[in-house]
Amino acid sequence: MEAIADTPTTRGAGQAPTGRSTRFHPHLVAAAIGASGLTLAGRSDYYPTKHRSLIEAGSNWHMLNAADLPETPVRDGGFTVEAVSMNRRIKRALAARIYPTAPTTAGARIRRAGRILWSGA
Repeated sequence: MEAIADTPTTRGAGQAPTGRSTRFHPHLVAAAIGASGLTLAGRSDYYPTKHRSLIEAGSNWHMLNAADLPETPVRDGGFTVEAVSMNRRIKRALAARIYPTAPTTAGARIRRAGRILWSGA
């Protein structure tokens, strides 16, 4: 499977790019820019779960076993603009819960040995 991993396919005029990958991150990035593609599951105990998470989030890619490869490239598009926007909002909200914003430094002073080194006021 590695021989076809992470390779964009040739496209004709007016056609969106298509990709094939056994890896999660190329699938994520390609789908995020609207590319169609397919993924070969690779290890049955690991990669299908990762790829399925992107497909369930709306990537429109197809996951296949090596024996099920189609004759022509899949051209269903990657994530829609709406799916990218929704997933971005969800991930930003999660990040905000995990990593709250730092307290403001307005009016704060940094002192060293009794001297003010910096004042945010």
